Amino acid sequence: MRLVLLVVPWLCFAPACLEFGAKENIIDISGMISSEDGYITGQFMPDHDPPISGKNALEFILADDDGRPIVDAEVTVTPFMPSMGHGSTEDPIVEEKGDGEYLATNIVYTMKGEWTLTIDVETDSVEDSFVLFYVVESTIMRKYYKTKIGSWIAGFSISILPLLTVVDDAWSQACCASTGSSDFSVVGRKDIAAVAAMVQYEPILGRYNRDGEYIPVDRSVVRDVVFTAGFGIRPLRALRRWQINLAVPLRYQYRWLDRIPPSHRFGFGDASVSTRFTVLDDRLTGMQRKNPESFLPFLDLIIAVKSPTGRSPEKSVEPSGSDAMGDGSWSVSTGLSLQKFITRKSAILVGFDYEIRFPHEVSGPGADGATAAFDPGNATNYRASWQYMPDFDWSVSLFSSLRVTYPSKLDSDVVKHSQILRWRMGMSITWVFAYPKWEATVAAMTDPWWHGGGWNVTAAGPSAMLQFRRNFPTGGEGSESQPAQKSTEETEAPMSFDAPPPIGTRATCPVMKEQFVVSAQTERSEHNGKHYVYCCPGCKSQFDASPETYLD
Repeated sequence: MRLVLLVVPWLCFAPACLEFGAKENIIDISGMISSEDGYITGQFMPDHDPPISGKNALEFILADDDGRPIVDAEVTVTPFMPSMGHGSTEDPIVEEKGDGEYLATNIVYTMKGEWTLTIDVETDSVEDSFVLFYVVESTIMRKYYKTKIGSWIAGFSISILPLLTVVDDAWSQACCASTGSSDFSVVGRKDIAAVAAMVQYEPILGRYNRDGEYIPVDRSVVRDVVFTAGFGIRPLRALRRWQINLAVPLRYQYRWLDRIPPSHRFGFGDASVSTRFTVLDDRLTGMQRKNPESFLPFLDLIIAVKSPTGRSPEKSVEPSGSDAMGDGSWSVSTGLSLQKFITRKSAILVGFDYEIRFPHEVSGPGADGATAAFDPGNATNYRASWQYMPDFDWSVSLFSSLRVTYPSKLDSDVVKHSQILRWRMGMSITWVFAYPKWEATVAAMTDPWWHGGGWNVTAAGPSAMLQFRRNFPTGGEGSESQPAQKSTEETEAPMSFDAPPPIGTRATCPVMKEQFVVSAQTERSEHNGKHYVYCCPGCKSQFDASPETYLD
């Protein structure tokens, strides 16, 4: 009886005891930050404040909106340095401690600068991620600076903010494709030299992650204004197929990242010099079935060298990166450009080049202050365009470009997730407002705004460009096109002759309406009993195809 009395109360209170023992732990989520999609909250505590180059660790707590701990989750931690376009040489190790607590070790930042840390969390019921931003400092610093961002969490002051935008492409790819390219100062077929000036405006509106997902920017402002001066010349009159081109960019960069004070800087970007040689000439007649020569295109072979005249990202001292104007590497590229007139007024252009980017030293990981050899990876560039020229004053072009950067290396070790693919497209309009010397071009281009439009492109967005060119037509004795020096007594040079004009005669090209001096190399033809001479071979082809067009 006594045994029954003892057992019955225990049976009555046992469920309550079991329920009390199984009561779920609730975490206070006030002060914690939300994940990208808002399904999870997190508290993050790095072992170094700020993080240092080399190995780091990160403790963090994960919970849902109701404060219930996230347990048994598959968590992946991925470091990435947007300004250099590469990740880490090591894979972080994540260990679950219990009650929503996790510890990530072996987080290796290979150099100082801006890094992102993506924390992907996957459970049976939810999948979300955090993207954190760190300003990593060298283990041994000659100049120490510190920027605190974020809030106090569990007694830790952390330098973290959600990554909204970075400017790797504004530093690297923009310097190469827009402001480091000497293509815009290419000398025309009938000119001896050209001077060009270009201003470009580049706002950053989004980025592509390594999976090709486009992520818009909503809380940061990145604006670049780039002024580029260029010059091109054909240095040898006896070798007019060869030319040299130079481009020197000046950059004004404004950065306002979330919770980082805004800053702006002005300085040189990466300058470039190139040389090209014309192997084939288009006859400018359009493709004609009965004329095999009409299928020949303009074909140029190109060699270019880019110098790291702009400050590289690893030498930046501004937390926002506004003072990083170049990518820090010498590069040499070789390629070709092919242009073919399908008709006399429309043409297609395709180009290709392979760029070898040379390694340079950066601050390596570890506390010994040693340097490491960083190989940014070679790159391949493709471009294509369609051009329509209704007359000599106007032309319209639709164009597209693709740049593929291969994986980078740090001391011969391949850096994970460092391959970049960027595709751009745009349109331009050119107006020759003072023929043949002055022309202006306006252009707009953009990255695709849909998923799959790029990989690892950390600064995507539109850009607008205005360019002015001053062309210098060929002159001097013995050249193909020699502008005449007129005195006050001289009259306008004739366009047609009753007999073949001798060398030294001043004449007017019937196509270009430009005066020149007839030389031994001058192209000639006869039409309706009249003799005509031309400033260049292309003009002869155009005239012979349709004389009435130019004689009206």
